[in-house]
Amino acid sequence: MDKTAATIPRGNAAAYGGEDVHPLPAAEIEVAGRKLIAHLDSGSKYGLNLPLSLAKHLPLKGPLVAHEAVHMVGGKHKAYAARIDGVVRIGPLSLKDPQVLFLEGVPPIGNVGIQVLKQLTLVLDPEEMRAWLLKR
Repeated sequence: MDKTAATIPRGNAAAYGGEDVHPLPAAEIEVAGRKLIAHLDSGSKYGLNLPLSLAKHLPLKGPLVAHEAVHMVGGKHKAYAARIDGVVRIGPLSLKDPQVLFLEGVPPIGNVGIQVLKQLTLVLDPEEMRAWLLKR
C-alpha cells in the first residue's frame, strides 16, 4: 500500500523503541496502573512477556508458576507464569486479569506477542520508525 495522507492512521503513533542500533516497533502499555514500554513482536507465539524483576512490583492473583523456557533472539530464558490482578492496557485493548509470562535475564522492557496482537490491527511505518495499535 502506498503511504499517503489517506492511508496513515489518525491518532498518535508510537515511536520504535529498544536498542539504539536496532530499534523495534514498540508501544507504551499499562499493567495494573504501571506504565512501561513493550516491543510489538508478531514473531512471538506468546501473549505478554515481562521481565521477572517486575513481578514483585505488580499485583498478582497467585504465586509465580514455572513455565517452559521461552526462546528469543539471543537465547533461551527461564519463564514463570502468573495472572495479573487488574487490567492490562495495550493500545485500545483492555485485558482483565490476563496471564503473563515473567522472564529471567531480559532487559526492562515488555514484549507483546501474537496472542495479543491478533486482537488488534498493527500498522507499521518503518520509514518514519513509528507504529499504531488500532481496534480490529
